[in-house]
Amino acid sequence: MSPGTRLGLLLAGVLVVTWSLGLYAIATFTFILGIPPGPLLLGISGFLFVIFYHRSGGSQDPAHLQVIVGLGFVLAIASVLLGNGMTDEWATTPRYAYTLLAGRDFYSTPTTFTYVQVLPFLQYSSRTSITYDNYLPLLTFLQVPGLDYRYFSIGCWLGMVYLVRKRFYAALTLGQPLFALYAANGFNDLVVLLLLTLAFVGYEGRRSRIAQVLSLGAKQFANAFVFVYYLLKRDVRGMVLTVLVTLAFLLPFLVWDGSATICNAGLAAGDPSCLVRGGYFGIGEFLDHANYWLWPLWMAAIYHRSVLSFLRSHPRWPGASWLYRWVTATSGGGPVDKGR
Repeated sequence: MSPGTRLGLLLAGVLVVTWSLGLYAIATFTFILGIPPGPLLLGISGFLFVIFYHRSGGSQDPAHLQVIVGLGFVLAIASVLLGNGMTDEWATTPRYAYTLLAGRDFYSTPTTFTYVQVLPFLQYSSRTSITYDNYLPLLTFLQVPGLDYRYFSIGCWLGMVYLVRKRFYAALTLGQPLFALYAANGFNDLVVLLLLTLAFVGYEGRRSRIAQVLSLGAKQFANAFVFVYYLLKRDVRGMVLTVLVTLAFLLPFLVWDGSATICNAGLAAGDPSCLVRGGYFGIGEFLDHANYWLWPLWMAAIYHRSVLSFLRSHPRWPGASWLYRWVTATSGGGPVDKGR
C-alpha cells in the first residue's frame, strides 16, 4: 500500500469520525432538547456528505468505502451501547406482533408496555409506551425474535450497502454515517429499504417480485414509491398489482375494524378515531421526522444516474435544465458510479 493510499484512507476515516460526532451532537441536542431544525439539518447533511466527499477529490477505491462503512458500524454499535434517543420504534415496532398474536387488533387496541431507554451519556430512563400500530401489517413481523431491534436495523443497513457495493456512490450514500446513526437508533425504515433494495437492485425475476410484495405490506412509503415507479414506467399492470397487493394485506383488518385501519394504516394518524377527531398525517410531518429523509436519500443513491439521464434528455421540462446544471455543478460534474 503506497503512502498516498494510506493517507487517503486516513483522511476518509477522519471524515467519518468527525462527521459522525457532528451528527451525534445534532441528534442529541435537537431530540433531547426538542429543537425544531434538527430533522431538517440531519436530512440535508446526508446529501452534503456525498457532495463534500466528491468535491474534495475522494477516491472510488473500494478500500475507502470499507473504511467508511467499517467505522460507521463501530460508531453505530457504540451509539447503541452508550445511549441514543431519536425514536422509540426499536421498542414499539416488534411489540405490535404480540398484540395481534394475543387476538387483539393492533390498529384499534393500544399496545401497552414498559421499557428502558438508554439516553446519551448512559442516562437510563424507564418509559411506558401506549401506542397503536400505524404501519402496514407485515412490518411488525419483520424481526428476529429475541434480538434487539436496533441490531437488526444495523444488519439491514449493512445488507443494503452490500447489495450496491459495486456502485461506489450508491454505496457511499447508503453507507455514510447518517444511515449508521439511524440504524443504531432502530428506525424501522431500514428494514423496508432493504426489501426495496433487494427488489430493485439485488434480485431479479421471482425473488425480486417476492421482495417487492413483502415491502408492500410493511410501510406506506414503499407502496407510494412502487406505485410511482410503475407510473413513471407507464406500467398499468404494475400499478394495478401494487394497489391490489396493498389491499390484500389490509383487507382482514378493514373487515375487523375499518375505521381504525383507515386511520392508522392508511393515514398514519396513531389514533383509531381520527375520522371523527381529525388530526391525521400532514406534509409538515415530513420536516418533523428525521427518518423520513432516508427515503429521498435512498432514491438518490439508487436512481441518481437515471434522474440525471432523464433531465439531460428532457431539457424542455419546466426546471429540468436548471436542475441538471445545479446537480452537476454541486457534485463537480456529477458523481458517476463505476461498475453496475
